[in-house]
Amino acid sequence: MKTKVELKFLGGLESYLANKSKNYVSLEIESEEFNFENLIAYIRNHIIVDRKDVFSDFVMSDGNVKSCNVMIDDKEYSNYNLSDKGKIKPGIIVLINEYDWEILDTYTYKIKNNDKICFFINITWWLIRQTFKFFNI
Repeated sequence: MKTKVELKFLGGLESYLANKSKNYVSLEIESEEFNFENLIAYIRNHIIVDRKDVFSDFVMSDGNVKSCNVMIDDKEYSNYNLSDKGKIKPGIIVLINEYDWEILDTYTYKIKNNDKICFFINITWWLIRQTFKFFNI
């Protein structure tokens, strides 16, 4: 079964995408096991091209190889390892179908057909992080 998902990037995150002229990406996923942790890892590895560290931590893998196909913007399939998992950085706000992702089981949330997921930076938090980085705190 194919699962279609729309992703939207706002608040500056869109500037880290390959196509900086648009702020949305559509995915078609061929797996019923694909969850939010998988989505974060996939975005970090395949969608965000600049400043990946702003969006998520490094991708972790448990060593198992179980793969599925994912198509981006109806153009190309890429093979994705379902054991890859990612974590959102603090300061990134996530809405799934207009609900805060924290009330929807966060990382274990199973991606559903026609989900609309929005990511944006809480600019105050981002500025604080940049200040600490600048002063090596």
